[in-house]
Amino acid sequence: MLDRKSTKKPIGHIKKHLSLTINSTSEVKDEAYVQVLKQIIENPDEVKTKRGWDFFAILASSYAPSNILFYSILNMLLFEIKHNLDHNIVQRANYIFVRLVKSFENPRKYIPSEKEINHIEVKNLSNIIKIKIIYYILNYTLPYIFILTI
Repeated sequence: MLDRKSTKKPIGHIKKHLSLTINSTSEVKDEAYVQVLKQIIENPDEVKTKRGWDFFAILASSYAPSNILFYSILNMLLFEIKHNLDHNIVQRANYIFVRLVKSFENPRKYIPSEKEINHIEVKNLSNIIKIKIIYYILNYTLPYIFILTI
């Protein structure tokens, strides 16, 4: 995956992307998530994968995808949490899981501030917080309790 050359700072691209998508249709939001997932899944370039996970966290902190994609992404994140051997990826997946649930339950009307975006990008992964989340898998009737550490 080749990156375009740009003179704009990365935060400018992030803010532009979020401002275009935050109040868009669910299809546009889903497409944004799918593109990020495409960037992080089996990407041999570790730098681009890390940037993809960082942007995934920013998206999850800004807005949630449609209901169908939301539950699929939660399952993907749980898989990463349980099976990925890279401790940093597991911590990022935990963080994104929690932020995604919050965005799903309480949608934003405005994009995050530049300070908040910077905080998400350089979040201190050494702070561990245990959170108990109850969510429903597939048929939405059987509760599944999962304790995340972020």
